[in-house]
Amino acid sequence: MSNANFVRCWVVNCKTKDCKYLYLDRAGSNNRAFHGLHPVFDDFKATCPECGIEYTYSQPDLEEHNLDDPPKGYCKEFRDAIEQASKRLA
Repeated sequence: MSNANFVRCWVVNCKTKDCKYLYLDRAGSNNRAFHGLHPVFDDFKATCPECGIEYTYSQPDLEEHNLDDPPKGYCKEFRDAIEQASKRLA
Protein backbone atom coordinates (compact mmCIF):
# COMPACT_ATOMS: atom_id res chain seq x y z
CA MET A 1 0.00 0.00 0.00
CA SER A 2 1.39 3.39 -0.89
CA ASN A 3 1.73 6.02 1.79
CA ALA A 4 -0.07 8.79 -0.08
CA ASN A 5 -2.90 7.28 -2.10
CA PHE A 6 -5.21 5.57 0.34
CA VAL A 7 -8.63 6.16 1.83
CA ARG A 8 -9.61 5.40 5.41
CA CYS A 9 -12.68 3.18 5.30
CA TRP A 10 -15.11 1.29 7.51
CA VAL A 11 -15.29 -2.44 6.84
CA VAL A 12 -16.52 -5.65 8.45
CA ASN A 13 -14.95 -9.05 7.90
CA CYS A 14 -17.21 -11.51 6.15
CA LYS A 15 -18.20 -14.31 8.52
CA THR A 16 -17.57 -16.95 5.85
CA LYS A 17 -14.22 -18.62 6.46
CA ASP A 18 -11.50 -17.48 4.03
CA CYS A 19 -13.69 -14.71 2.64
CA LYS A 20 -12.61 -11.06 2.58
CA TYR A 21 -14.07 -7.93 4.11
CA LEU A 22 -17.15 -5.95 3.11
CA TYR A 23 -16.56 -2.28 2.37
CA LEU A 24 -19.10 -0.12 4.20
CA ASP A 25 -18.14 3.54 3.82
CA ARG A 26 -15.35 6.08 3.95
CA ALA A 27 -14.23 6.87 7.50
CA GLY A 28 -12.74 10.32 6.99
CA SER A 29 -9.22 11.69 6.97
CA ASN A 30 -6.48 10.03 4.92
CA ASN A 31 -3.98 10.69 7.72
CA ARG A 32 -2.88 7.38 9.29
CA ALA A 33 -2.23 9.16 12.61
CA PHE A 34 -5.92 9.97 13.07
CA HIS A 35 -8.73 7.49 13.54
CA GLY A 36 -12.35 8.11 12.69
CA LEU A 37 -14.90 8.16 15.46
CA HIS A 38 -16.68 4.83 15.49
CA PRO A 39 -20.23 5.54 14.44
CA VAL A 40 -22.99 4.21 16.66
CA PHE A 41 -25.28 1.96 14.68
CA ASP A 42 -27.92 -0.71 15.15
CA ASP A 43 -27.22 -4.24 13.99
CA PHE A 44 -27.60 -4.59 10.24
CA LYS A 45 -27.61 -7.31 7.61
CA ALA A 46 -25.36 -7.16 4.56
CA THR A 47 -24.63 -9.59 1.75
CA CYS A 48 -21.01 -10.33 0.91
CA PRO A 49 -20.28 -9.60 -2.77
CA GLU A 50 -17.72 -12.43 -2.83
CA CYS A 51 -19.62 -15.40 -1.30
CA GLY A 52 -23.17 -14.06 -1.67
CA ILE A 53 -24.18 -14.91 1.91
CA GLU A 54 -26.04 -12.44 4.11
CA TYR A 55 -24.88 -11.99 7.70
CA THR A 56 -25.80 -9.71 10.59
CA TYR A 57 -23.11 -7.31 11.78
CA SER A 58 -22.89 -5.31 15.01
CA GLN A 59 -20.62 -2.74 16.71
CA PRO A 60 -17.77 -5.15 17.56
CA ASP A 61 -17.52 -6.21 13.90
CA LEU A 62 -16.61 -2.71 12.66
CA GLU A 63 -12.99 -2.10 11.64
CA GLU A 64 -11.12 0.83 10.15
CA HIS A 65 -8.86 -0.01 7.18
CA ASN A 66 -6.68 2.03 4.84
CA LEU A 67 -7.58 1.04 1.28
CA ASP A 68 -5.73 2.05 -1.86
CA ASP A 69 -8.74 1.73 -4.13
CA PRO A 70 -12.02 1.41 -2.24
CA PRO A 71 -15.24 0.71 -4.11
CA LYS A 72 -17.34 3.69 -5.11
CA GLY A 73 -20.38 4.46 -2.97
CA TYR A 74 -21.27 2.96 0.38
CA CYS A 75 -23.27 0.18 2.01
CA LYS A 76 -26.87 1.40 2.28
CA GLU A 77 -27.65 -1.02 5.11
CA PHE A 78 -24.77 0.39 7.17
CA ARG A 79 -25.86 4.00 6.67
CA ASP A 80 -29.48 3.07 7.45
CA ALA A 81 -28.30 1.38 10.68
CA ILE A 82 -26.46 4.58 11.68
CA GLU A 83 -29.57 6.64 10.97
CA GLN A 84 -31.78 4.29 13.00
CA ALA A 85 -29.43 4.43 15.98
CA SER A 86 -29.25 8.22 15.72
CA LYS A 87 -33.05 8.51 15.85
CA ARG A 88 -33.27 6.04 18.73
CA LEU A 89 -30.63 7.90 20.76
CA ALA A 90 -32.00 11.41 20.05
